[in-house]
Amino acid sequence: MKAVIIISGIIQIIICSIAFFFKEKRHFLICNCTYNLILVLQYLIQGYFTELTLIFIDISRAILFYMFEVKNKKPNVYIIVVIEILYLIVGIITFENWFSIFVIISSMLGTFAQWQSNMFVLRVSYIICSVLLILNYIFTGLYATIIAEAISLMSALISIIKYSIIDKKIDKSKSLQENS
Repeated sequence: MKAVIIISGIIQIIICSIAFFFKEKRHFLICNCTYNLILVLQYLIQGYFTELTLIFIDISRAILFYMFEVKNKKPNVYIIVVIEILYLIVGIITFENWFSIFVIISSMLGTFAQWQSNMFVLRVSYIICSVLLILNYIFTGLYATIIAEAISLMSALISIIKYSIIDKKIDKSKSLQENS
């Protein structure tokens, strides 16, 4: 079973490496959903049911937000409220140990991030989510997933630098050249 966790962790590393470099949110959501499907397997093997239950909600949330994204619509604020309440209720009902709180908070923040249209906000939010999840994975012993989440964190940081700093400087210099 450890081999399955390690192999699935390697697949997660690949997914994390590319997820934040997409400019369109729907591509990110596909990566997020795939990553979480792999996490289901890992949580099943380890027997962490709070996290497993929350991951199923994460997958449903990503699919729902993907459907809105494809239609070029933003989900109603009531949808985010319902999802957040669902996380709280399920998190309380299935609460197993003190470090389960990291997954609950990360899932709630991830909902807010995916609800946003702004990829910068999504990337920054997922940096915080990654830190919370790394803490959880340390305590649950999902070491390959720690590496995947650390790469996710670094990818989010690099994509923020690329899209929010470097690309904006390039765009500014191009517009200055065109105006001169």
